[in-house]
Amino acid sequence: MTSPTGKSLVEPDVGLIAFFDILGYKQIILNNDIHETAVLISDTLIHIPDNVIHNLCRDNSPTGDGSFETTQRILHEWAQILDEVEWLIFSDSILISLSLPPEMPPFHKLLRWVVFLQMCAVLLRRMFDSGFPLRGAISYGEFFVQQRCFAGKPIVAAYNVSSNVELSGCVFTEPATELHDALHAFTVERGYDNYRMMLEQLSVEYLVPMKHEETETMRMLNWVHLPISPIPRISMEARRYVLTSFLTHNKYVTPEIYPKSNNTEMFIRYLKTNLPIHPWAINSAAVDRDIRERQLLGQYP
Repeated sequence: MTSPTGKSLVEPDVGLIAFFDILGYKQIILNNDIHETAVLISDTLIHIPDNVIHNLCRDNSPTGDGSFETTQRILHEWAQILDEVEWLIFSDSILISLSLPPEMPPFHKLLRWVVFLQMCAVLLRRMFDSGFPLRGAISYGEFFVQQRCFAGKPIVAAYNVSSNVELSGCVFTEPATELHDALHAFTVERGYDNYRMMLEQLSVEYLVPMKHEETETMRMLNWVHLPISPIPRISMEARRYVLTSFLTHNKYVTPEIYPKSNNTEMFIRYLKTNLPIHPWAINSAAVDRDIRERQLLGQYP
C-alpha cells in the first residue's frame, strides 16, 4: 500500500510474537570449523520451520468424541493457522509471529493460541535435542514484520524479558499471560474440557530465575513433555540430558553458562514431578455442539 505521496505504508498487525535466541551460539562459531558450522546451521536452523510444522500435523492425534465432519473442519482450520505463521531467522535469533486481531471470536483465538504454543514447544524441544538450547519469551500486541525489518512493543518486551531469564525455556510477558487467562476462562465457561486441559498442560506458573540472582513468578511454556509425538518423555537422566545439550557442538559450560544449565535441569525436574500429562483431543462433545449450532468456524474469514 502507498500513500498519496507515493511513499510505502506499512500496515501493523496485532497478534502473537515469540522471540528466541540460542544459548552458547558464540561458542559454536568460535569452536568449530566454518564448514562444520555451515552444516550445523543448514541442517538445523534453515530447516527448522518446515520440520516443526511437519511435526504438528494432527492427522494421527486423538480426535475426541465429536463428529468426524467437525473434526475435519478443525483439522483444516489447524492447517490454515500453521500456514499463516511467519518465521524470521537471523544469526542466533528466531522470531515467530501470528496474527490475532482483538475482534476475532474467542474460539478462533483459542485455536490460534494452542497452535502457537505447541509450535513454540516443539521448536524448543527439537532445538534442545539438537544441542541448541533456546531462551525466549512470548508476547502479544501490535507489531509489524516486513522481510527482515520488524518493530513493535511486544517484540521489544519479548526480547527484554527473555534476555534476563537464566535458563533454557520460554516465559510469557504480562499481555500474553492475560490472553492465556482469558482464553482459559473461555474454555471453562463453554465446557471445552479438552482445550482447557491443553492450556493447563502447555504452561505452568514457575519461580523463574533471573539475572542478578533475582526470581520472578511467571508463566512458562512446557516444552519438556507433552502428548504430541515430537515431544516424548525424556528417558535420559535430567542432568545428563541438560549437559548433553549445553556441551554438544564443542560448547563448554563457562561460569556464565553454568547457572543456566543448572536452572534448566531444575525446571525439567519440576515439570516431570508436578505436571501429570494426559492425552489431548482436538474435538469434544461440547466443541462439536457449538461448532454445529453456533457456526464457530464460520464467523471469521
